[in-house]
Amino acid sequence: MVAPLFIVMLFGVFTTGMSISKSQQVASLAREAGGMFLRSVDFSVPGNQAMLIRQAGSLGMTADGGNGVILLSALKRVGDRDCLAAGVEPRNCPNLGLLVVVKRQVVGNRGLYQSTFGAPEIVEADGTVLAAQYLSDPACQAPKFGTVISLADGETAYLAEAFFRTPQLDIPGYKRDSTIYQRAIF
Repeated sequence: MVAPLFIVMLFGVFTTGMSISKSQQVASLAREAGGMFLRSVDFSVPGNQAMLIRQAGSLGMTADGGNGVILLSALKRVGDRDCLAAGVEPRNCPNLGLLVVVKRQVVGNRGLYQSTFGAPEIVEADGTVLAAQYLSDPACQAPKFGTVISLADGETAYLAEAFFRTPQLDIPGYKRDSTIYQRAIF
């Protein structure tokens, strides 16, 4: 009579343990990717992408597909100096005082996850958003990032977001479409 209860508990303990293990792996990957991005590693280069994919290991990520995606972003609060440096008077600078994405690089399956921290139209091959775009385009704004960290005018923060599907953690009839999201901020 007690055996069915123990079997259910065993599945629960196993699933929870595997979820924690995969979550730690994704968190570590986000930290490593963010640290490298902060140090100007260019993830538009296939060799650097391959390094991240090797670190992802059993998570099943490929350079442009698979079960995961890593989004690397540089976010900045636009100040007077940023507007003036681009030749725009601060009073004519629509994103003045707002958090914007100034660089975004994506490795993995782009269709899996879209960041809630801005959606700029990438102009440069290396992920750099042109000043004319991030100073005026509302799509570059990242207002939700202001609830995560506070930046002064002109300050930049680096964000690594890792999102992975984990089908190996699905249990038919109980749990499906398992995902893990982790982020690291520098």
